[in-house]
Amino acid sequence: MTLIRCVIDYFENNKAPLGNFIASFLFFVLLRNFTEVYATHQDLYLMQTLTYSPFYIALACWLIFLICLFTKADVVKVSKMVFAFHAIILLPPIIDILFSTGSAVRMRYFSLSGWESLFKQYVMMGTGQNSMGQRIEVVIAVIGSFIYFFSKNNRWFLSGMYALAIYTCIFCFAIGLSLLNSFFQWLHIAHTPSQDYFFLARLYFISTAICVVLLFYLHNKEKFKMLLYDLRALRIIHYLLMVVLGFVLLRYRTPEQISVPLVITTESFFYFFLIPISIVFAAVFTIISNNVEDLAIDRISNPNRPLVSNRIAEKEYMIIGYIALALSLIASILVNRSCFIFMGLIIGNYYLYSNPPFKLKRIPVLSKLIVGINSAFMALMGYTVFGGAVLTFPPEFLFFLVVCLGLSSNFIDLKDYEGDKSFGIKTLPVLLGLRVSKMVISLFTVFSYVVFYFIIRNYISHLWLLTPMPLLLAAHLFYLNKKEFKEVPVFLIYLAGIIGVIIIMLADSFL
Repeated sequence: MTLIRCVIDYFENNKAPLGNFIASFLFFVLLRNFTEVYATHQDLYLMQTLTYSPFYIALACWLIFLICLFTKADVVKVSKMVFAFHAIILLPPIIDILFSTGSAVRMRYFSLSGWESLFKQYVMMGTGQNSMGQRIEVVIAVIGSFIYFFSKNNRWFLSGMYALAIYTCIFCFAIGLSLLNSFFQWLHIAHTPSQDYFFLARLYFISTAICVVLLFYLHNKEKFKMLLYDLRALRIIHYLLMVVLGFVLLRYRTPEQISVPLVITTESFFYFFLIPISIVFAAVFTIISNNVEDLAIDRISNPNRPLVSNRIAEKEYMIIGYIALALSLIASILVNRSCFIFMGLIIGNYYLYSNPPFKLKRIPVLSKLIVGINSAFMALMGYTVFGGAVLTFPPEFLFFLVVCLGLSSNFIDLKDYEGDKSFGIKTLPVLLGLRVSKMVISLFTVFSYVVFYFIIRNYISHLWLLTPMPLLLAAHLFYLNKKEFKEVPVFLIYLAGIIGVIIIMLADSFL
């Protein structure tokens, strides 16, 4: 046991950075995929790389999460151990090649035919549906996890229960494809054979993204809560609603146009998860890069932000930002090319808005058109991802989103007035003063409501559904011009208006 503890201590406390262990793990995965070609006699290396690699990554993340949950150990230390221990995934194809005497072996996900089959496969470790090498791999993993747990707590029964949980996690991943197919059949969701390569990649990426967030929470709860608090949920909801608006415009168009029927397939099903994931992680990157540039200003206007309060180092903060950027772009490309292009445009726009050498936020009024342009990009993304053509997107909505929404969004600069004024950032409130700028923004807001009325009346048959609009405008102007301006009420009124419009467009089609 002393030797085992020495091995565990060597990997857990190794001074090599975590990135080295991740690189080694990824090499193990690629090598496993390659050697499996010779064991199965199926030259599908591309498919294995696209589907099995995300499988191993997701499984490794969830194993790390379970071990950290059971042992309360440091996430980085456990990650180093798990990534190093994943060298055992090289064993199955080697064992199968040696013992099969040249014959092809079966290495695939388990298929189930009912609850009895599920119980049998769980107890028998997938006998008949996997190879000898795979069963040996699982046995080694379970025994190794038991030894690891026992080295931490010296309790036989508890370590056994933890090891059983590890086995259950591995088994769930092995039957994941069968369960998902059963779920799709139950919902009568059509399968899209052309997307087989990305089918499991999407599933495992979503699983990995969720687990990464949970691991970060376990790693440092204080920093996690701090980033969550700074996430600016109302802005994220705005952009999610823009995607929904684009989606609705595709399905429910003007009476003279033919609407596109909604058909959920195994491909588009994942879009409803991947698009929000991409938007949220893009927001994390954008917020972090903006906060780094606005550090001096935030010391006056937003003293509770992470960098200002010195609760996180700038280098670590930027690493989190770049990880979020990578996750956002991966999620978008797993949707389709349209989503990837629009997310790239949106992220790039905000980068130009916040960062030198351009730092477009310094240009009064015009800078807020970036908000309008990105809102239009989001709506276009919701429109095109589900089958619409860019050139058929209603031009009147493009005008409203870019110009009207862009102009009225100048209200977001009101709360930063003191900080912007101190550092010479020439926003509309700084140039005109708070009182006059509120009047100008109010005019922009009234203009937006009027323009929107003339647009939306062409999309619905029952105009009485729009009767709440004057009341919403009155509430909007009231909170906008309050002496002590608060951004949240104005944002909530605006979001309520967008949600109302979406509901009205949907309801009108059924009346």
